[in-house]
Amino acid sequence: MRILSCSIVALLLVAPACDSNKKSPKPDAEAEKKAAEEAEEAKRLEQRRQEREAKAAAEKQAEEDRQKKIDELCVVPEGVKKPKKLGDACEAAGDAQIEFLRRAFADDPGKLEGVEKNAAMQKAQLLKSCASMDVALGLKNAFDNAPADYGPAISDIIRVCVQKLGPAEPPPGGGAGVPSKPR
Repeated sequence: MRILSCSIVALLLVAPACDSNKKSPKPDAEAEKKAAEEAEEAKRLEQRRQEREAKAAAEKQAEEDRQKKIDELCVVPEGVKKPKKLGDACEAAGDAQIEFLRRAFADDPGKLEGVEKNAAMQKAQLLKSCASMDVALGLKNAFDNAPADYGPAISDIIRVCVQKLGPAEPPPGGGAGVPSKPR
């Protein structure tokens, strides 16, 4: 009985292994559909990634062009008549700044109202940055010639002009901060 049961077990194990009726795998319609959907999704993702990269590159190029244009605007024009006093030159730069802001925000009544309301504060802030005659003349030139769409970049215009045309060394006393008490 033992031999018979061993032979039956061996036969049962060998029979499925010797299957001579090989079936060719039939393509599964659902698997093909899923693969096609995945390929389409991958294609859409790649297209969105390329569009996003192109947009980022265009924004970067536009920012570089804007910075280059601002740098070109911040110059002292040749042959310009210089005022005798620095205060007069700074006042002219402040007036040019307000006119520039009016031009920049002419199509937006809400922002234009804000410009008019804060004109004195804007001008006072600019007068603090006005460290030399060259800075004042450069700021006036930049504000007079800057395109109207540079309105939001006004702080960049001021920063570039002050850095480019300002004095190489800080004013006496360090320029900022509270002076120390004499001992």
